[in-house]
Amino acid sequence: MRSSIDVHNCLQELEIKHELVPLTGSVKNSARMADILGLEPHSIIKTLVWLAGDDPVLAIVAGDRKVDSRKLKKVIGTEQLRFANDDEVCDITGYIMGAIPPCAWKTKATVYVDPLVLENDIVYAAGGQVNIVLKIRAADLVAATGATVADIAE
Repeated sequence: MRSSIDVHNCLQELEIKHELVPLTGSVKNSARMADILGLEPHSIIKTLVWLAGDDPVLAIVAGDRKVDSRKLKKVIGTEQLRFANDDEVCDITGYIMGAIPPCAWKTKATVYVDPLVLENDIVYAAGGQVNIVLKIRAADLVAATGATVADIAE
């Protein structure tokens, strides 16, 4: 199983400034994270794992948004798209649900970031463990993930 150490090492290797913030207790959703950190939900990002056929796709959206599967299908150019189940998420990313960071995954995946994420200079994401938050500049997030910026949110 991967952890926040893998996230830190990945970002260090890429020379991307970041901060890993430990919290008391687990934070398994963006609304709870925003509440604990005293932030607006759009400052939090969600990393969601999908499968286009057998190919993993990571969709990153603001915490107060949902992925629009029709938009994501169109961007990918497929009709075969489904949300990955808990076991698949763990196999693809190396992290448990609720702790999936936007980088440092076990398996290479295609990554899409909704442009609304980039409206924030700094964003907060799961940091590889349910009690760790990753603080990173939105532009650096795109660089770290090799993401394509595309309209994928509802």
